[in-house]
Parts: sequence; structure tokens; C-alpha cells
Amino acid sequence: MSASLLLSSSSSSSSSSSSSSSSSSSSSSSRVRPAVVLGGLALGVVLSRLGFTDWGELHRMLTLSDLRLVGAFGVAVVVTVVGLRLLPVGALLPDRPLHKGIIPGALLFGVGWALSGACPGAAIAQLGEGRLTAVVSVVGVAAGSALYQAIARLRSLPSASTLEASAQAPAPPGVACA
Repeated sequence: MSASLLLSSSSSSSSSSSSSSSSSSSSSSSRVRPAVVLGGLALGVVLSRLGFTDWGELHRMLTLSDLRLVGAFGVAVVVTVVGLRLLPVGALLPDRPLHKGIIPGALLFGVGWALSGACPGAAIAQLGEGRLTAVVSVVGVAAGSALYQAIARLRSLPSASTLEASAQAPAPPGVACA
């Protein structure tokens, strides 16, 4: 998870509550959102309990010898689709064309996940479980993100900050936001 998701700029929080009190305009430039931290902790517990942090479980899923985790993925996709349709946040998502790096990036992600036994969220959960081998996965995620940012700057690809800015853009005409 990127640091920009964990941090909220004080300008956005102070502009929304500038009339409330002087304590809302803190001297720090950012703060950790408690809901994000609690959501991350809950995700880590769920990933651990389901077996997504166990390389053996993932190996059985990827070799199709145990479809339990595939079912968990299916449930997660259904919950996400229903949530995006029912909650107003779904209407705020920008309508963008498919980026040409999605397919090779997804393949690279899948290979890394199969080799390390962890996606980024599961790697953080593995660290929480005390599995020091997850440090390699976390370093790989950070290195891959930094490499993408460097390539994006050279080739003028959309970076995480420009994608985040476009995600916060107003909804297109005709899209109702509640």
C-alpha cells in the first residue's frame, strides 16, 4: 500500500474543518488515517486466517490442487463489484482506457507472487506474523515501485501521483454522486 493512501494532507483536512477549531490545523503536514490503519490490520488478519500468507497454500492454489483460495478470490471479487455498485465511491472512479502496461505488469506481478508466495498485502501480513523472509518480498515491491516511477518519469507514463490525482477528479458529466 502506498504511503499516499496512508497519509492525508493537513490542507485537505483543515479546509474541510477550518471553522471547527484551531487544533485541526496541526503543524504536521500529514497524518495517518485511523480507518486505513484499522482496515489494513483487518486485511492482514483475514489474509493470515485464510492462508494467503502460507506459501504451501498458495502453491496448492496455483497448481489447482486445492481450490479453497480460488473460492476466496471469487468471493472477494463479488463483494468488490457489489460494493462498487452500491456505494457512492463506485461512481467516483474515473473511466480510463486500459494502460498498455497492465498485461505485462500483471504477468510480472503473478510471477513474483508465485515465486515469493506473497502479494504486497500478504507480505506485510507475513511480517506481522514474524516471517523474516517476507522482507525480501517487501523490498522487491518497493524496488519495483521505484523502478516504475523512474521509467514513468523517463517515458511520461502515468505515475502513482497522477493516477491518484485523476482518481480524485470530479465525476464525469452524467455520473450521479451521492
